[in-house]
Amino acid sequence: MKITDFFNPNPEEQKKLQARQLQPSSGQPDPLGATVTPEGVNFAIFSSGAKRVQLLLFEDSTKPDPTRTFDLHSRRNKTNDIWHIFIPGLKAGTRYA
Repeated sequence: MKITDFFNPNPEEQKKLQARQLQPSSGQPDPLGATVTPEGVNFAIFSSGAKRVQLLLFEDSTKPDPTRTFDLHSRRNKTNDIWHIFIPGLKAGTRYA
């Protein structure tokens, strides 16, 4: 790898870099919704009956399939009826479901 590759990685390297940047943590239960911070985005979702929650991220609004999917776990991503996750490096304007 050349030094210029570090600054202008090929598409495969860009995907690897992005995957490392989007390593989630448990997040916070409030405020509800998507909260953008300088470090990333916290998602907090209320559901009194959900047994399972997934966060879907979309890079391209013209494609129906998500770019990344995060499974939230009831032990680390749930406080009472609030499911939550923090995605570092995520920016405002990212499409999600």
